[in-house]
Amino acid sequence: MKFLIAQIDLKVGDIENNYNKIAAILKKKNNFDIAVFPELALMGYPPFDLLFKRKFIKDEEAHIKKLAREFPHIPIIIGSVNMIKMPPGNSYDLSSINDFSHRLENVGKLLFGGKVIGMQAKFNLPVYDIYNEKRYFEHGTKVRAYAILKKNNKISTIQEYFIENNLFIDKKNNFYKKKKLTNDLEKKGYKVEFMGISVCEDIWVKDSVPYIQGNAGCDHLVNISASPYYMRKRSIRKKVLKELSSRYNTNVVYVNHIGGQDSLIFDGQSMFYKNGILKDCMEFFQEEVTVFNTNNRKIFIPIKENIFENIYMALITGLKDYFKKNGFKKAIIGVSGGIDSALVATLAGAALGSENVTGILMPSSYSSEHSVKDGLKLCENLGIKHKVIPINGILRSYLKELKNNLTIKKGSITEQNLQARIRGNILMAHANKMGAMVLSTGNKSEIAVGYSTLYGDLAGGLAVISDLYKTTVFKLCKYINKIYGWNIIPRNILLKPPSAELAPDQKDSDDLPAYDILDRILKLNIEKQLSTDEIYKLTEINKNIIRDIIKRVDGNEYKRQQAPIGFKISPKSFGSGRIMPITNGYYGK
Repeated sequence: MKFLIAQIDLKVGDIENNYNKIAAILKKKNNFDIAVFPELALMGYPPFDLLFKRKFIKDEEAHIKKLAREFPHIPIIIGSVNMIKMPPGNSYDLSSINDFSHRLENVGKLLFGGKVIGMQAKFNLPVYDIYNEKRYFEHGTKVRAYAILKKNNKISTIQEYFIENNLFIDKKNNFYKKKKLTNDLEKKGYKVEFMGISVCEDIWVKDSVPYIQGNAGCDHLVNISASPYYMRKRSIRKKVLKELSSRYNTNVVYVNHIGGQDSLIFDGQSMFYKNGILKDCMEFFQEEVTVFNTNNRKIFIPIKENIFENIYMALITGLKDYFKKNGFKKAIIGVSGGIDSALVATLAGAALGSENVTGILMPSSYSSEHSVKDGLKLCENLGIKHKVIPINGILRSYLKELKNNLTIKKGSITEQNLQARIRGNILMAHANKMGAMVLSTGNKSEIAVGYSTLYGDLAGGLAVISDLYKTTVFKLCKYINKIYGWNIIPRNILLKPPSAELAPDQKDSDDLPAYDILDRILKLNIEKQLSTDEIYKLTEINKNIIRDIIKRVDGNEYKRQQAPIGFKISPKSFGSGRIMPITNGYYGK
């Protein structure tokens, strides 16, 4: 069997253009048996509350029917939705849905002969991390399989069966073991292969849909997914697919989305396993259309993955798509001469083109001479436009106007925040004038503990590195210099002690523990949800330091909920995947 796999970048809500992309692929490609597209392909993933718009559902349904009519001779597996009528008495929150007599299923539809000939609903609806699929969908209740019937080596027809107790059940409620059903169909002159379809999460849950299909003897298990990237997820994904294929000595075909959608980044890595052996694997973070041939005898030998290469490619992909899909072309960055702004500027130059990036240096009396030189050198290395706008005069004007109402001491938090907000205003003014977007430069370590200023360095439309701890920022910068083959990020930026430079001789270490210690605490608290005592047992870091950091994390939720969105890179990022109360009596535990 030859499966055409479309690992493509799709935009949420853009049904018409998503359809055109899919149709163009089907018109261009040939020499395959079945075309496979990702989860919710026409809608894009995740569509969130667009699913409550009935016209949106009808528009998608109309395009599914159009796709079937336009390509009647091509079997197509594609992610879609199916509206089902609910039993009387069901009620849902009227604030979130207008018509609670009907609900949706998240399905993989099979198109052939000009119509939808079958569909498999998703059983396991994730509600963890960034997911809330039970808000939108009802879970599936029946597992299906498809007999693919060939004559003269071409698919002649496809028949749908239910699976129960490892038996195939036809529409007349006749029960068959695979062997008998195969013999009956072969007597009619067909060559028979059985295929199961599953949707994303079901392949991750043992004994769910693909396992039931495998137990019944399906020759091909096809999974259509929208599986976002985070660090080290790929190795887990491979393990799941390998175990499923090995368990049933069968073919597992997996197709995934590619590209950025708001905070999510889809990395692709569509794969084909045969009897537990990886036979083919598509590129990471790249659109690709290829054919997985189940008769392939080669063994795919993957190149050893570099975690920093993956992070770099993920952030570039996210940046490109966020700008392209939202109609932005130009980026503005406050370049301080520090490592965070250096990384953001480098990523922006690579993703958007250096001609579309402007760095603005805004030194104050506390800015060191080397920071200005480092910032200018960075802009020169990257080939981005830059401006130097000193803020001393603006700060003096603020202080003069405020002195009759406020006593502001030199180097105080008030004065520090004034500087940050002045810079934020300058960046936003340039963004408004140029039709550009400000990229904020805060990292996860700073955002976690509130080492940032509302309406100052938190200002912007996108927080590019908000899910990278400070220690990871340093490592990623070193990796970038390595792949460029020279210090495109000036070496001095990597060597000097981190500082916000908002007060005399200020260093981050004046207010925070060393970043290697801070980041260990943060990872265990944010990603593992561990308490002070639990972290102490694992690390033996001073309990008072641990307790203070956890208090800062809890106490700065109000800032994070006002910050720009950022890309999800870790298993637990700030944003929709971590919903914490701002008003919180369980503080610093």
